[in-house]
Amino acid sequence: MRRKNLRNLVLSSALFWLAAMTCNSPQAQDTPDVAAVVARTQTAQALAVFLSQTSPAQATTAVSLSATPAASTIPASTATAIPPTSTPTFSITQPPNCTNSAKFEGETVPDDSPIAAAEPFTKTWTLRNTGTCAWTPDYALVFDSGEQMSGRSPAPIGHLVAPNSIENLTVALVAPGLPGSYQGFWELSAPDGDRFSLGKNADQPFWVQINVTSGPSSAVEDLGVPDWVETFNTNTSRYYLGSDDDVSFEIEDGSLVMTAFTASGDQWRVAQNITVADFYIEAQFQMGDTCSGEDSYGMIVRAPDQGDNFIDSGYVFVFSCAGKFRIYRMDNNSYQGLYNWTSSANILAGPDETNTMGIKALAEQFELYANGQLVASFVDAAYQQGYYGLTIRAKNTTDFQVQVDQVSFWNID
Repeated sequence: MRRKNLRNLVLSSALFWLAAMTCNSPQAQDTPDVAAVVARTQTAQALAVFLSQTSPAQATTAVSLSATPAASTIPASTATAIPPTSTPTFSITQPPNCTNSAKFEGETVPDDSPIAAAEPFTKTWTLRNTGTCAWTPDYALVFDSGEQMSGRSPAPIGHLVAPNSIENLTVALVAPGLPGSYQGFWELSAPDGDRFSLGKNADQPFWVQINVTSGPSSAVEDLGVPDWVETFNTNTSRYYLGSDDDVSFEIEDGSLVMTAFTASGDQWRVAQNITVADFYIEAQFQMGDTCSGEDSYGMIVRAPDQGDNFIDSGYVFVFSCAGKFRIYRMDNNSYQGLYNWTSSANILAGPDETNTMGIKALAEQFELYANGQLVASFVDAAYQQGYYGLTIRAKNTTDFQVQVDQVSFWNID
């Protein structure tokens, strides 16, 4: 039975601490589309190259110029404000039935290059446009499979690449946090979504392959006695208790019971009475008797106060019932993937299991622990402090339920 909808209820009882609304983000999409800031620059020389390699009949109608400013979205991770401009864009008529393909010409960061754990680096592929279509500014690098290493996808190339021209395509990456060999595969995408890459059939992705040579200790360090521990032994909570149309938070028998009623995106509620900056936080999650696939649960941290009780920014860490983890950042309801679903032997899969999630945040460095063992780390500077909270998502199970037995917190100076 659904509990009474309390979304608009004003809480005045001293039994409840300050409340936060839930947030459905992202809405059950496993490969969200992430906007990128694109500097679109066209030059007379680039157009001349394109026209010189186009047949005379095509050249008469190949290019038209408009002064319509290009719209762009600035992710929260960028610290530089971009003033409004009226940069012109170019409309290009491609040859009839033109083709897309590429040839590998060179690269930086050769295969098996040693990279330190969580170290930012850039990878550049030098490719030749071997098709008959020009690569316009809206063509983009897109992640295909393997390890994304925090690379932005799609990443528009930003300018014109004429047929038979050579182009350097660069993506900013961050090495995984654990030692080992990692490989990520990438392709190109046309504005209509058609993907292509290398080889006779333009279907062979190009890749980055590195060896992470060192990293932090694989086990969580001993931080001593927590600054506070929440055991849910009384009917009070740092979290907004009650039900709405999507989720319920209730205290039952010394545990906080989270229930996601129907398939949706991640649902979270934050504890607004504490703002955290550098910390280690640990929560113990107990699965119910039904738990499968991408049913998931976890925490959101450093969620900034936006003044309207609607939390749609911060870092989200989740475990799934399939024994995987995912990490992403929300920027005003815009999704930025940091780790796609990744399997870990340290996360117990299936129903009736207990998993402890630990998150360490120290300045720009983040670490995720599963049952005391490090499973991922990354560097990101978007948010330096904010609220923390708990999250749940039903993907495979109606009325998916997880209970939180304890939350412990350590301030790190």
